Amino acid sequence: MRSFLLPSFFLSLSLPSTLVSACLYKREDPTLPPYTYAGETGPLRWHNLTVDGKNFPYRKCATGKQQSPIDITDAVPLAVNTTTTFPPSGEFTIEDNGHSIEVTPRKPDDYKSVLGGQVYKLSQFHFHLSGEHRLRQEPFPLEAHFVHTKLDDEKKLAVIGILFDLVDTGAGDALLQSIYPKLDGLQKPVHGKREKKEKHGDALEVQMHSVNNIVDNSHIRSYSGSLTTPPCSEEVSWYVVEEPLAITVKQFNKMRKIIKFNSRVTQNDYANPPKENLLALCERA
Repeated sequence: MRSFLLPSFFLSLSLPSTLVSACLYKREDPTLPPYTYAGETGPLRWHNLTVDGKNFPYRKCATGKQQSPIDITDAVPLAVNTTTTFPPSGEFTIEDNGHSIEVTPRKPDDYKSVLGGQVYKLSQFHFHLSGEHRLRQEPFPLEAHFVHTKLDDEKKLAVIGILFDLVDTGAGDALLQSIYPKLDGLQKPVHGKREKKEKHGDALEVQMHSVNNIVDNSHIRSYSGSLTTPPCSEEVSWYVVEEPLAITVKQFNKMRKIIKFNSRVTQNDYANPPKENLLALCERA
């Protein structure tokens, strides 16, 4: 059942290891310009961010032709040969990396997915608030991105996007239930360092069976897009699950206090992509 408990919130909506980390650049890297989700360092300015005034590492955010996220419509093809074979539960680490809550498996090789007939392993998953992909123009309060690297070629990235919808009854999804107790202990990085280093990478047991179930029993739309964070690199294979998992108001409010807002604006239309990227057109306007 659809929930409209927070209407005011929606009014605000209008691979090597280095490549994997690019999905959520750490602020500790002094060679990369810091980015945010508002103002002069927000999504509409990512392509102009620089450290030395000469190099612009995020230019793809404006010049790319297949950028993410997008509105998921019936024009986006259904995925084939796609499933996850995650253990029902397992040990992960969790941290607030300054941009999102990021959860990393202790043993990535145990978390395999077959995506479009190709075998990948899970590198990490993190959250965007609000959800970045829209489903036939409908926004969702939260989206999890399960970032994978191809088993035989770590340069190739694939991401499973799972949407969450607010419910006013029940305990919410099992994955969120297992993460929730750790949220109070997370510390934000301050000037590139965490106030309490012992809180960096806390260990926890995460329930993954609901992820397996929703991927195996839902409609999944697949398209070739990009990272939704700088450097906005393309040739990322996306698998967006249409049926959402449940998040309670209590869980949502807790995550909102930590993550704040970290959602990129919807990009080019899949069915009728323009000749130039959304931002390239804006630059000349």
